[in-house]
Amino acid sequence: MKTTLAVWTFSLLFSVHLSAGELIKPESILGKQELCLSDGSSVYYFMPDKTFRLEPIGISGRTIEGTWALDSNGIHISGQWSWINGLSALDDFREMDIHIGYLQNETRDHTSSLQGTKHKIHNCYFLIERVEKVKDKQASGGNS
Repeated sequence: MKTTLAVWTFSLLFSVHLSAGELIKPESILGKQELCLSDGSSVYYFMPDKTFRLEPIGISGRTIEGTWALDSNGIHISGQWSWINGLSALDDFREMDIHIGYLQNETRDHTSSLQGTKHKIHNCYFLIERVEKVKDKQASGGNS
């Protein structure tokens, strides 16, 4: 009975993995080509030149302009935070650490609402580990 249950469980997990499509490590893309992710309300843009941008999918929401770096703990993002169609401080500099799980190789098309540029968004799970306000843009590595 235990063997049957173990075989059934393994078969189920294996079939779920296959139905998810081919999975790739984010490190295989980061720094080599643009990587775009979405949490459903925002799009996270990781550019090969280490610049980072976050923008809302809709007409209102959070924006971030800054840089990213990959280290053994995940991805460290530094930049200036703002808000589209809402109030925001001119000097809101923050750091954010995230972890990205495996990406599905299959992408979906997206057009930036701010810049009008076309991008491919990867489906994946990611975790925002830390967000912390810093005193100034030099400390955060933020852009002018």
